[in-house]
Amino acid sequence: MSGNRPSTENSQAWRGRERDAVSSSGYVLHTLEAALWCVDRSESIEQALILAANLADDADTVAAVTGQLAGALWGLSGAPARWLDRLAWRGRSEALAAGLFEAANGERTGPVLLT
Repeated sequence: MSGNRPSTENSQAWRGRERDAVSSSGYVLHTLEAALWCVDRSESIEQALILAANLADDADTVAAVTGQLAGALWGLSGAPARWLDRLAWRGRSEALAAGLFEAANGERTGPVLLT
């Protein structure tokens, strides 16, 4: 490492790892690698999240990051309907997400508020 920045020399070393070599310790780089590993080996949001949740150690953190990456890759339509149907505050969450999307695209000038 040079300074405080991690080396990017092995930035995709996670791709070739077997399950037992994936660390889910909670350390930020291990968490990101584990989440990338889960998404890379999956064909759906559900599969990626189940894989992440079963890694043990700090699996909740890995699953949270995996969910963000998988959601970005597969989108809302990739989430199982049975999960969405049971989601607490789904309407509020969707309204907030829409407001943030509008703000990011310059379509909203006021604050994004939950109602």
